[in-house]
Amino acid sequence: MERIGQDREDTQAKAQLIVDAKLLDIGLPAPNPGIIYTVSLMHYEVMEIIRGDYPHSSIFVGHDLPNLTESDFSVGTCHRLWLTKEFPQYASILDKFQTAVSGTKPFFCLFFDVLEHLNGNRKKI
Repeated sequence: MERIGQDREDTQAKAQLIVDAKLLDIGLPAPNPGIIYTVSLMHYEVMEIIRGDYPHSSIFVGHDLPNLTESDFSVGTCHRLWLTKEFPQYASILDKFQTAVSGTKPFFCLFFDVLEHLNGNRKKI
């Protein structure tokens, strides 16, 4: 579970879009913050829209300092994502998917839960 200096209720209230999505590609690993704060985009397949409107089957999401060695960020893992279009101030985006070229707007993850799929039924773990 990921949090950015807020409690869960505040974060959920600020989310512009909430989706359940399956991680397809973790993107490029971002360097540790220093002079530059870089957020790398990940590619997800949208499985269900919980709140908000989103017309595409794929979504590109930046996470705040994800630990890519944890199973939470294994390809195929399903997440419930609380998203905003606003990235942190002074963050640069590492975008191997060239979303600017395709016209797809990336989102920033405020918070996430890992979901597990059992026999087609969704279960939060």
